[in-house]
Amino acid sequence: FSRFCEEILKATSLAFSVLLLALKFIHRLKTRHPLLKGAEGSECRLMVCSLMLAMKVLLDNTYTNRTWNKVSKIPIEELNVMEIEFLLQLNFDLYVDEDEYFSWIHQ
Repeated sequence: FSRFCEEILKATSLAFSVLLLALKFIHRLKTRHPLLKGAEGSECRLMVCSLMLAMKVLLDNTYTNRTWNKVSKIPIEELNVMEIEFLLQLNFDLYVDEDEYFSWIHQ
């Protein structure tokens, strides 16, 4: 998993703020759904999906899902489904206010 993340981060050259927000999204998902378990290898897909969404929230000029497909080797159809499922699990709540962010960072 760590090697996969390293390769994705090198290939995309994402800003550190995108990575942090992606991790916050994963934390939010796990907090809201503590019993949610993924299949083996799903941690890579979860990371890609959270990076995709974090980039879309923070940046005006983002990678398309097709670009994420090329970088991650995850089929585009699966990326699209993963994105919707992730959003549904969070009730489309991607907003993180400043207090919540700093509270999470300082845990």
